[in-house]
Amino acid sequence: VDNEENYSGVKNCPSGFAYIPNSQNIEGSPFGWCVMKYEMTPYDSSAGWGFSSKNAWAYQNTYEIDATKNVTSAPNQLSVNSVSGNNARAICANRLVDQNGDYLEGGFPIKYNVWKILVKDIASNPANWSSGVVGSGYIYSGHSDNSPSTGIATSIDDTNGYYLTGNTSGNQRRTLFTSSGEALWDLAGNFSEQTYEGQNVGASTQFEYNIAQGNPFSPTTVIGSTASSWTSTNGIGRLYGSNTLTVDDLNVTPSYVLYLGGGWSDGSDSGIFTTVWDTYSYAGRYSDMTARCILPAH
Repeated sequence: VDNEENYSGVKNCPSGFAYIPNSQNIEGSPFGWCVMKYEMTPYDSSAGWGFSSKNAWAYQNTYEIDATKNVTSAPNQLSVNSVSGNNARAICANRLVDQNGDYLEGGFPIKYNVWKILVKDIASNPANWSSGVVGSGYIYSGHSDNSPSTGIATSIDDTNGYYLTGNTSGNQRRTLFTSSGEALWDLAGNFSEQTYEGQNVGASTQFEYNIAQGNPFSPTTVIGSTASSWTSTNGIGRLYGSNTLTVDDLNVTPSYVLYLGGGWSDGSDSGIFTTVWDTYSYAGRYSDMTARCILPAH
């Protein structure tokens, strides 16, 4: 495809990325968006990476970006953590490579408007619900039961979604599938992930989303009134913030970073709708946070 008129839904994403259905013409990308299939991983883990106590490759360097440290999206790897908001933008834009080491252009930490399309697609797919029926039972919430009490590596086998969790059934499944059948690992659980936009309000009261229905990350906002009764018992996670937050509170020059998804020890607070609007510095590095880049499809 070489122009928007010829767009036919063809997925054209690098290896290690999944195409987001129905994302064309969102955030300036006529052909839609590709999202990392895995949380950010090192391209070459021998290139000066520190190893974190959280069982991850720590992005700990003096400067905001280290030219020797390229990242990719690859299986059989541990995630990168200790990524600041400034790191995440610079890495996705300048240090993102495919699995062959070739540079990829146009990347961002996942943007809110792209996240909405992705999560709506995931939450509307019966394959991601324990009952096989959307809205009944729970969406799988990933490695979130603190067992093991660290991050864990992924598998190349997308049928083995319980890999390294110590489970073979239940809500700890780490794989969620788009409507076109592509797998994403650890969209909830394992490490929290940050958005391109941050925030300046810094509230941190806990709410179920059936209370905070107007929040920009709530199922009601993303999907509609059919999801207005969903709570953490449905595996969607919770909001840490304020039940009066709006999309206007998102900011591209923020003081605080915005977390998504929950981590390995968050239990029922982990889920694909989980957001944390706490006072975590945008320039700070935190051991339980990583990033997931998006790229324009072609």
